[in-house]
Amino acid sequence: MYKSIAIVLILLCFNSYAGVIQDLSTSFTFTTIDKSNGLADNNVSCIYKDSDGFIWFGTRNGLCRFDGYEFRVFRKEAIPGSISGNRILDICEDNLGNLWVGTYNDGLNKFDKKQEVFTHYHEIHGIGNRINRIKTFKDGKVWICSNQGLAYYQPDSDTFFTYQADPKKATALLSNHVYDIIETKNGSIYVAPEANELQQLNFHSNTFETKAYKRHPELQNNYNKHIVEGTDGLLWISASYHGLCSYNPETEDSELYTKETQSLSTNVLMGDMAVDILGNIWICTEGDGINLFNPTSKTFQQLKHQKGNPESLNSDHTYTVYFDDNHIAWIGTYDKGINKSDPYQKKFFASLFEANDLRSLNGLSVLDIFEDSKKRIWFGTDGNGLYCFEKGALPKHFMQDDKKNSQALTSNIITAIGEDKQGNILIGTYAGGLRVFNPETETTVCYLSEKNKTSGLSSSNIWEIFTDSRKTIWLGLLGTGVDEFVSDSGIFINHGPSSTDNYKIEFPNIMVILEDNDGDLWFGSEGKGLFILDNQSRKIQRIPYDSVYNITTEGIIKCLLQDQWGYLWIGTEDAGLFKYNKRNQQINRVTAKENLLNFSIQSIQEDNLENIWIGTSNGLYRYNQKNHEIILFVTDDGLSSNEFNQDAAIKLSDGRIIVGSRNGADIIIPEKVFLNQTLPKIIFTRLTILNNEIFPKTQINNKVVADTSISYLKELKLNWKHKIFTLEFAALNYTLPHKCEYQYRLDGFDEDWVNTPSNRRIASYSNLKPGKYLFRVKASNNDGKWGNNETSLSILIKPPFWNTLVFKIFLGLLVLSIGYIAYKYRINVHKERFRQKQMEQERKIISLEKEKLESELKKLAFSVINKNKLLIEHKNKLLTLSNKARVSVKEGLQRIVENIDEDLNEEKDWKTIEPQIDKAYNQFVTKLKELHPDLTASEIRIAAYIRMNLSTKEICEFMNKTQRAVENDRYRLRKKIGLESNDSIQNYLLNL
Repeated sequence: MYKSIAIVLILLCFNSYAGVIQDLSTSFTFTTIDKSNGLADNNVSCIYKDSDGFIWFGTRNGLCRFDGYEFRVFRKEAIPGSISGNRILDICEDNLGNLWVGTYNDGLNKFDKKQEVFTHYHEIHGIGNRINRIKTFKDGKVWICSNQGLAYYQPDSDTFFTYQADPKKATALLSNHVYDIIETKNGSIYVAPEANELQQLNFHSNTFETKAYKRHPELQNNYNKHIVEGTDGLLWISASYHGLCSYNPETEDSELYTKETQSLSTNVLMGDMAVDILGNIWICTEGDGINLFNPTSKTFQQLKHQKGNPESLNSDHTYTVYFDDNHIAWIGTYDKGINKSDPYQKKFFASLFEANDLRSLNGLSVLDIFEDSKKRIWFGTDGNGLYCFEKGALPKHFMQDDKKNSQALTSNIITAIGEDKQGNILIGTYAGGLRVFNPETETTVCYLSEKNKTSGLSSSNIWEIFTDSRKTIWLGLLGTGVDEFVSDSGIFINHGPSSTDNYKIEFPNIMVILEDNDGDLWFGSEGKGLFILDNQSRKIQRIPYDSVYNITTEGIIKCLLQDQWGYLWIGTEDAGLFKYNKRNQQINRVTAKENLLNFSIQSIQEDNLENIWIGTSNGLYRYNQKNHEIILFVTDDGLSSNEFNQDAAIKLSDGRIIVGSRNGADIIIPEKVFLNQTLPKIIFTRLTILNNEIFPKTQINNKVVADTSISYLKELKLNWKHKIFTLEFAALNYTLPHKCEYQYRLDGFDEDWVNTPSNRRIASYSNLKPGKYLFRVKASNNDGKWGNNETSLSILIKPPFWNTLVFKIFLGLLVLSIGYIAYKYRINVHKERFRQKQMEQERKIISLEKEKLESELKKLAFSVINKNKLLIEHKNKLLTLSNKARVSVKEGLQRIVENIDEDLNEEKDWKTIEPQIDKAYNQFVTKLKELHPDLTASEIRIAAYIRMNLSTKEICEFMNKTQRAVENDRYRLRKKIGLESNDSIQNYLLNL
């Protein structure tokens, strides 16, 4: 079911598109794109639209990418990855999105659009250096026609397979100069070599079958040719000599079209061909423009440059023609750049009864339009008289200075046109009064204002003529208000400010008159708003003063309309457009994004589709009453001007609408005003950082910013140093791209969408905070349609290392560590201080104890010394007495002496003092024995006494030795412990 609906929708779209093209097929209009727009060269040999929506042009001076606004040119450069040559012959895209570019003498290039790198293929790959044609077939193979045969590229294996001519083989290629190849709808492959025939390739057997077709009987030489397949399955062959030929693959019949037999402009068809949506074949020629062939009628139409017509082809030297998926025709010329013919650009027409017959009004300001009872259309102009258009007849023109016509106009400024009940045409003029013209007899009656004539025309300045349902004729005048004209008697009744009539309008300038469905007459004034003549009471009233908007006292009323629902539409000069409900006396101002308040509302008409057409001082608007959609149309849409004249609009009896402008008149066929329903694809076209344009692998501050083209980039990673960056974008809409409108926002920075016109497709940001952002952009198409075509780019701005989370965590840990270390240090300091204090106290205690021990030791030592001194003194005295005493006494004294000697035993004293020395001097004796085990007991005692800081004399007394003996012991001690002569034994023992 869904498939069926889709097919129906596609057919409806096709029919609508085809209808547009059919209407324009007799009057193609072209716009020019050339070097002044940025094209690399005006010699354009090939055109292609890729899957991304870019249009590519091959020129003599480089490859050009076009986005509808700007060109980007790729030329040969002395750097790796650039294109191999600047003269481009053909362009094609494979199924992987790679662009294949053929050059004139520099081989084949495969362009990686994401990396913007060209890969070169030359003769070493089996293909020639001159690439005539490149095509991608359904199976993904890329076929290359060159000056060295035919080849195809297999993307899966990155290899080429070639076909070469071989005169010895009947199934081989006829020539190595191959100009074209085509895959038909049924999958057949036909090749166009430089020969008199076509060849069909059997891909499975790799053989060629020659297919003969009709050609010029005098043509014997080989020639180049091009092939296209028509919508009916016929092959069409154009060649450099024989004109155009059709070939039926089923029947193998062919038919030749030449300059001699048909209306083909030339037999020399050197350029490309293309088939449009209607099946017509466009044929490029050298010097004869485009030959457009209709296969159904078998007729040719020639499209050539027309001098003085800027919308014609700008050159007759055409190389190539290409139709994109929107059916826009792109034509490359030899010397004048590109011609573009867009079937959807022109929505309005200049054909009233004959093709372009209204173009005779171009350059004229049309003030009024009227359709009479005979369906003749009359146009009043500002300064150029009156025009009459009638079906089947030539247009007529009436001028004031027409000396041949005695019934000529009294003024060339025709401001109003009407018709009386006798069929006479009423012609109102500025400063020339009223003319009553009989079209049948071409006689005229003139009415001018005369002073003191009460029943005459009150003013010669007529601005409006209106006939009501009672056939009463009303004249809106400048200076005297309103006159009622009785055409039978030629009497005028004034209802202006000076009138003595029962009802009168208290304002002198009346611009527009309307009768509503109730029979009430509405008079729009120039500065006093609206006056209403009540049909029942015949009294003048005004819209109530307590209306929502006070248009009655200040408004200049330019135009009036009552729609099919009974609503009154009021156009003003300075207050916009109003919709008035007469029943409840409510008035609403029509406001919209186009801001109609800023423009003068000049004319209003309703079509049969419930659209209100509004002519303004800034273009033509279509307001749909159902969905309240307002669309602006301007000269680019086919209008004669953007400035429309006051009340110069009419709906014809056949439903068409004509609006008069400052530059002629435009016909609106509402059913054929097709709006573009396609939303354009939006793509990023340029990235600039710190005023440097960024390409793939571009480095800033020694770092690659983007590894792919900005057009394909999904995420942009910047660092904090990239303070200023700019994004440019384009909606790939090639129908009036400058009418597209854009909105963008940077999520995370912009609070709302930013509106920007097509000439400012750029967004710049600076000094953004580090973080993640999302840049979003969307656009309308040329007809103001918005939808879900948003594209986005993720942007990551990396902070400086000191502002990253890792660094912050590291910094936090560092601070914590430092704090912890400081805390530990402080604790340790306190502990150390406490320990030092404790140690100091301990040292003091130890010192005190040591001092006490040393003191006790010294006391002990001195007590021993003193004891020994006394004992020695006593001994010496006893020995003296013993020498003088008797024997019996001597023996007693001797025993006493012996007892004294026992008390003078040094070893006994040592045993008493040794423990005290170890205790006082940190195990001194024990350490000395360990360090010097060869010391004698006497030497150890000598060392201990020295450590006790005893003098030699004291040591002698202590040890009961002579000084000589002690000194000898000291000497031996020095030697054993290894002291030099200048070393202090006392210091050594103290440090021990």
